[in-house]
Amino acid sequence: MTLKKLINSVLEKRVSWISQEKARKIRKQVSLLPIDPVLAERYRKKWSRLGTIPKKTYLEIFASIFNSANEDFVPEDLYYNRVEPVLNRKSFALAYADKNFYERYLSEYRHLFPVTWLRGINGSLFDASFAALPDAGPVLRTMSVDSEYILKPASETSGGRKVNKVRKCSRRFRINEMDLSLEEMSGYLREQYQNNFVLQDKISSHPFFSAFNPDSLNTVRIFTYRSIRDELVHPLQAVLRFGRPGNLVDNQAAGGRTYGISTSGSLNRFAIDKWGRRYEAEANHKEMMAFPVPGLTQMKQIAADIAEKYLFHRLLGFDFCYSDKNEVKLLEINCKNIEINFLQMNNGPLFGSFTDEVIEYCSKNKKVVALDFEI
Repeated sequence: MTLKKLINSVLEKRVSWISQEKARKIRKQVSLLPIDPVLAERYRKKWSRLGTIPKKTYLEIFASIFNSANEDFVPEDLYYNRVEPVLNRKSFALAYADKNFYERYLSEYRHLFPVTWLRGINGSLFDASFAALPDAGPVLRTMSVDSEYILKPASETSGGRKVNKVRKCSRRFRINEMDLSLEEMSGYLREQYQNNFVLQDKISSHPFFSAFNPDSLNTVRIFTYRSIRDELVHPLQAVLRFGRPGNLVDNQAAGGRTYGISTSGSLNRFAIDKWGRRYEAEANHKEMMAFPVPGLTQMKQIAADIAEKYLFHRLLGFDFCYSDKNEVKLLEINCKNIEINFLQMNNGPLFGSFTDEVIEYCSKNKKVVALDFEI
């Protein structure tokens, strides 16, 4: 066995173990629907074309949570091992996922991104226009007093990790429970973020979105697929994410929940948490369900337009929000390790009518083996 094959084998086993362990935990949380043996066999044959026999557990949990069985549900371990690495060039992922990269690569869409004050890029500091800075002081001094900002890593923010609210009070900065001087704030950026971050204006949500949780910036995840057959981009999935009361982030890993969004733009009548538990819509949520999700049509169009430019990535996960100024804002473009379980729990099979073409292509083309994380 070559070194490359050995590394790939180890990585695939690790991914499979993590995914299957997660599926087993979800299975314990849900009431399982009986699966027709004929359907189960079709599911097994379909996904076995990718070189590994799929675990029936995935079919059971997705069918039970979505309340409808379908052989097109994508097994999570096969997605991460045999689908995304074929459709997306992972060796390019870290650069394309850097939030400081967006405004350079997508300059015509610069107005869509949150206003940035300070950038940390590869250990160096830059202002909003990418002018190099000797230290953070000049920008920190000019930030508005009594205003709130968001500080987050330039990449690797899965689960809302290290996303913090910053408030400037006179000449000091409040972050979490800390009260920092300008010099201490500069040191915090260097030590806690290794000068790889973005410091941006905090966006206030439109009332529709804040109704789900006023404490978090609630977002819409749109999953796009650029077809192998005709290179057209298709927004396949849309989900509203909202945080747990008191939380700044809306991620399910931090206790948030999701509502699926139909193709007509309306919300599902039930919410889902990380472990697949269904929740009846709360009273104030039901009031919002009488209206289409604000900005959704524009979000889908923007996602489709931008996805055309990501030639190394056929699968993308866009995170949008809608501000109190009735503006669509783009927060993040995910091009690696895109979470899929919550999409299928809410809306059904990930690829829908494109499932067979995806399997056909991925069964005949090699994946790119790349270590897409930093140690």
